[in-house]
Amino acid sequence: MREARAALLRARCDPLSRPGLISGTVVDEAGRPRGGARVYFASGPGSFPDMAALTGEDGSFALSAPAAGAYEVQVQADGFAQATTSVSLKAGEKRSIRVELRQALPQKRKRP
Repeated sequence: MREARAALLRARCDPLSRPGLISGTVVDEAGRPRGGARVYFASGPGSFPDMAALTGEDGSFALSAPAAGAYEVQVQADGFAQATTSVSLKAGEKRSIRVELRQALPQKRKRP
């Protein structure tokens, strides 16, 4: 029991272990919100579980960042090229970003 309390106390006192929040809006090239886009961490500090969010009708999303550090946030939506944004967070920090998606280039079909 004492060991569990000590571990909990260390976690609370460790300033780097406080989670942060990355939120924002996904829009298209015209600035219109893109609902239904998939937003996720492509990389981040240390190992963490797969986390993803779908944007709301207004293009908004929020992802809890488990630790301080640098994150690569990627966004995918049908008909658009994948977008990647770098975000650095301090422990407990909240950051808001705007991600603009560009139309995907049409795929050229190979002739048989």
